[in-house]
Amino acid sequence: MFEDVLQVVEQSPRIFSLGVFLTLSLLYYFSFPSKSKSLDVPSYDGNVTPYGVEFLSTIERASAEHPDSIFRLNTANYDTLVLPPKYIDEVKAAPEAKFSIGAELYTRNLGRYTLIGTVGRAHGFVNSIRQDLNRNLALTFPTLQAETEYAASTSIGDCPEWKPIAVYPVALRMVALLTGRVFIGPQLSRNEEWIGASIQTTVDTFSGSFKLWNYHWSIRPIMARLLPEIQNIHQQNKRVAELLEPVLSERLRQMGQPDFKPPADMLQFFLDNLDGKDAAYQAALQSAINVAAIHTTSMNITHVIYDLAAYSEHIEPLRAELEEVLSMNGGVWDKNSIIKLRKMDSFIRESQRMSPPGIVSMSRRVQQDVVLSDGVKLPKGTLVACDSWSATRDSNLWDNPEAFDGFRFEKLRAIPGNEAKYQFVTSSSTNMHFGHGSHACPGRFFVANEIKILMAHIIQNYDIALKPGCERPQSMYMNIMILPNMEAEVLFRSRR
Repeated sequence: MFEDVLQVVEQSPRIFSLGVFLTLSLLYYFSFPSKSKSLDVPSYDGNVTPYGVEFLSTIERASAEHPDSIFRLNTANYDTLVLPPKYIDEVKAAPEAKFSIGAELYTRNLGRYTLIGTVGRAHGFVNSIRQDLNRNLALTFPTLQAETEYAASTSIGDCPEWKPIAVYPVALRMVALLTGRVFIGPQLSRNEEWIGASIQTTVDTFSGSFKLWNYHWSIRPIMARLLPEIQNIHQQNKRVAELLEPVLSERLRQMGQPDFKPPADMLQFFLDNLDGKDAAYQAALQSAINVAAIHTTSMNITHVIYDLAAYSEHIEPLRAELEEVLSMNGGVWDKNSIIKLRKMDSFIRESQRMSPPGIVSMSRRVQQDVVLSDGVKLPKGTLVACDSWSATRDSNLWDNPEAFDGFRFEKLRAIPGNEAKYQFVTSSSTNMHFGHGSHACPGRFFVANEIKILMAHIIQNYDIALKPGCERPQSMYMNIMILPNMEAEVLFRSRR
């Protein structure tokens, strides 16, 4: 028998090595259990659904039972301490050295394998969005408007009769086109391989992290090498670098010319704000911002289209507003015309209120032992978040909060003193879906413009309806996330 083992080792050293690694991993698994729960607070498990374990009903119960104290959700991969509203101001004002959003993203989404929270944590990365992109938003309007026409014509097309459209995949492609046009420029934004890589990296990043959650941390290095989604991420990044190389080389050459005028795209902003000028690093930056921008924006648009189809009484008032605003501005979108879409802004925010991206927000990793204002100590390494779901259904905040009212926030803004409040991009303790405070999503202003211009085109050029006998596609509740149905179809028909 011993001779047989030696023969296997000689013939298949990789198999032997893998066997040894698995054996050691299993010993490590049983010898060193997962991180202990060091803070003594009420603890809650989720509910098993066809999509996995969900915590929406759990957080409703936990918040009702402990409205003013911390509780734990035993979420996948790492448990989450949910902080009550009284701590929101402390968290939003805290520096990254104490409460880190980047470290939370890296930890929660297994950035060691998925690459989330790696290059995107650089200070220059955030400044490229917060300062450069936001300062140049006015320049993006003509680009977004032109690219929207192309995106809709190639993704939805002409529909002389009612045509079923799978909304989420179409939203992904349209957002990838619009985002790519502003982020990388026309040389690559319509390249089908670039579009495919942008979309697939986004999909694989999140699906890969979901799958890795199912394995104990001690054997994840092995499973990461076996899961196709994780391998795809690295392969796609390599291919993105190859596609980017000639564009990057030409840009660097142009930057050396005395008459160079820098384009207002993310490639230029990254080159200006970050030291790395090689294709691999710049490709990683593009992939990182695409994952952040394409994923959430596509989900937003999917929910908005589902709500338009389900609550079609809103379509004509929205259409009338669009026609009025565009007629006063020569048919083009700019900063002054987009802010006049109060009904549109309200509809998008109401859609997000009813179907937010998750049940918590302001997620952070505690980077050092922190003592809160009332003496509660949060240990280093703890993942914390604030309950953002309860505010969406709070009858003290909203009339009939369970009902969809697309013009709810337009009516609230009509009250004197509220003109600048209740906007889609406005963050507050009762609207934290983009975060809140100094670390609120810096790209939300670009996202808002992108969604409005895309939805304006759809509403103007298409009729939308649910399939006969169908209700609004139900959302999927997975862990702490709320995802749109990614396979549901809605009927589209071109307007003549």
